[in-house]
Amino acid sequence: MSLPGKRINMRKLNIVSKEALEPMECGLEAHGLFSLSGGLASRWGGLASRFFILLLLCFLLVGGCVKKSSQSSASEKPDVGEREAGRADSESKEVSQPSAKAKAKPIAPLSEMEGVKVLVLEGDAQKRGRLQGTLLKEEIRRIVKKYVYGFLYSHMGGRSIVRVVAESAEEFISEEMKTEMKAMAEAAGVSYKDILVLNAHVDSLSSACSTVGVTAKATSAKPLLARNLDWPAPPDLNGLAVFVVVRTPGKKSYANYTYPGFLGVLTGLNSKGVAVSMNVSASKDAARLCTPTPLILRDALQKAKTAQEFLDELKTKRRCSGFIITALDARSGAGVIEYTASKTSIRKPVHEVLASTNHFLSSTMKKLQMGSTKNSRARLKVLRNAATFMEGTPLGLDDLKGALNKAPVFNSRTLMSVIVSPAEGWFDLWQRGDEASSFRRIQAKKLLSGEVPVIDALPMSKDSLKDLD
Repeated sequence: MSLPGKRINMRKLNIVSKEALEPMECGLEAHGLFSLSGGLASRWGGLASRFFILLLLCFLLVGGCVKKSSQSSASEKPDVGEREAGRADSESKEVSQPSAKAKAKPIAPLSEMEGVKVLVLEGDAQKRGRLQGTLLKEEIRRIVKKYVYGFLYSHMGGRSIVRVVAESAEEFISEEMKTEMKAMAEAAGVSYKDILVLNAHVDSLSSACSTVGVTAKATSAKPLLARNLDWPAPPDLNGLAVFVVVRTPGKKSYANYTYPGFLGVLTGLNSKGVAVSMNVSASKDAARLCTPTPLILRDALQKAKTAQEFLDELKTKRRCSGFIITALDARSGAGVIEYTASKTSIRKPVHEVLASTNHFLSSTMKKLQMGSTKNSRARLKVLRNAATFMEGTPLGLDDLKGALNKAPVFNSRTLMSVIVSPAEGWFDLWQRGDEASSFRRIQAKKLLSGEVPVIDALPMSKDSLKDLD
């Protein structure tokens, strides 16, 4: 740019260097930033020119300072911005961190899963008893009428005799279990004495159950426990089996495939991955003043962390008669306890397999055996042949299912077949009277852990719960 009639000699402008300007604040007056050469200053006629030049330079320098300031601010801003962004990112990451896993949708205490009736009980004994008695009222009444009166009383010496046997064991049943029985009987509208008989009669029953357990080494994957429950029961029990999960404060949760009204364990798994099953073995060493075996198993299962702890707990109990109890845990701890009222013997897996039917195998217990063992031996042979483990030929789930389905292991008295995975927490279930011929799988792990909340249903009626999912 030039003034009218005169060109500015920019070389004569003694402008402060860029380096000197940069650290200065833009708040300084313009004249402190530069000076004119003496030639221009001595001429009055150049006042206008000098004034214009001053204005121009002031404009240029102030503009440059403003630009420099904005650039400086811009250059500083990213530094601050990076820190702020870093903090913001950090904060946003904290905010966006996956929150605690959302709880599963609550389920009704009585529901159906994979075609299996599932009952989840929690709370104190009174509440659990009332809940089962309310939700399974019709089924409990049917079992009392058809099984307790129609079978037990008529086949085991009459009502008075059977009740006397049950009442003699009552003293050795915990107050918690008796409270649960009474609450259930009241809610279902049946006699407490009949419920007591239902829970105390198994030690006097002659049955033909078969069990096989295999370790993780045998399957090259996870341990498995498989069993058939064979009772001389009338067809009135067909289709009535229910999968029960019990979550009691201060104790380990457990799942049990059983029948309405039964509080003891027939085939169970607890929250620590301990799976158990029971087989009757007739023995001449029996006692009347004792705790019924299914209730013993329940109590031990609510305490044990391992299969060995479970077996050791059974040694301390006041037992009624001969039984063979198999226990297998998620870490492949495994064993069988053979016991009578006064004797016990524990055996470990043979070639990674535990097979049991209804006769003792240990030398100590064989002496206490009573009755014929012919059918029991035939079933044991089938189990061993079907579940033979050899290195390089791991056993699979189909091998165990095949063992349970072969005669005479599977027979006219087989009420249910159950396979349990202690490590993965599932049950494969079949019961007589089921329309499906195949096993139905129930994933019990989350039910046992308490991850799945249960709707507090009391004092709701069964009809009120039909629409609850």
